[in-house]
Amino acid sequence: MMQRARVQSISGGKIVVTVMQASACMGCHAAGSCSVLDKKPRSVEVNMPSGGQFQLGEEVMLKGAYSIGRRAIFAVFIVPLILLLAAAFIALSALEWSEPNAIFLSLGVIVVYYLLLIPFRGYFEKKLSFTIEKIPPHNSVEADS
Repeated sequence: MMQRARVQSISGGKIVVTVMQASACMGCHAAGSCSVLDKKPRSVEVNMPSGGQFQLGEEVMLKGAYSIGRRAIFAVFIVPLILLLAAAFIALSALEWSEPNAIFLSLGVIVVYYLLLIPFRGYFEKKLSFTIEKIPPHNSVEADS
């Protein structure tokens, strides 16, 4: 995944870049007229690349692997869904609890899961990080007249 971004701030080995997040219909032939209101600026914090010299307002290329998205979706959506369903099934079938009690147990399991993710934040920041690169200048050749 690659997307153009603009350097917003630089401090302490971190660079904050702004990207324009657009709706999923940007590939549509009518995207120019209907999705103008769907564009939203989003900020992304990136570690400063070694030897990188970036300027405020500079346009850069934000890069991330597709596996970043898959890991994030798995950790934030798929695992909690599996835990929620498993807790509800166990509470209703094995423990023969009432439905309200099963719901509270399932929600409690989800809360505990997300609280357990907090100590692993550093791990996820390393695994789910983006990189930036300078955009090479265009080598334009002027036609001789």
